[in-house]
Amino acid sequence: MRTREICFRNPNVCGGMDDKIDDVCELMKERRLNILCVNGTKRKGNGGAIKHRSRRRCRGVNFIISERLSECINGYESVNLRLLSLQVKTELMLIFILGVYTPDMFKPFEEREEFWVDVRDILRKCDRNERIVMLADFSA
Repeated sequence: MRTREICFRNPNVCGGMDDKIDDVCELMKERRLNILCVNGTKRKGNGGAIKHRSRRRCRGVNFIISERLSECINGYESVNLRLLSLQVKTELMLIFILGVYTPDMFKPFEEREEFWVDVRDILRKCDRNERIVMLADFSA
């Protein structure tokens, strides 16, 4: 795909996605968004990228990808319920997108520390030629 602009957003979709997915996809079309990272989706499953209008389920963090950009996805990796990476290859660049949903302060210290170790480890896997985009909910 040849493009000069890819639009990213990280909205707060309060209370889960099941009853809002159609509205969110319509909003993506209206605002010409290519990738949406939604956190706190409360969807069941192993994690993964949702193509526009599909119903693949996961909890924690998820991507919704426009139809236009879906053909540029090189792959994704669900590290855990709070970390999801996505590799996008366009004609002009490689983009590594990391969806992040941080544990809140009520979680044990060890769990929070382990989370940041996972973030560091996955960012170290990035190729030097990739642009890194982190879409995150740091409300914790």
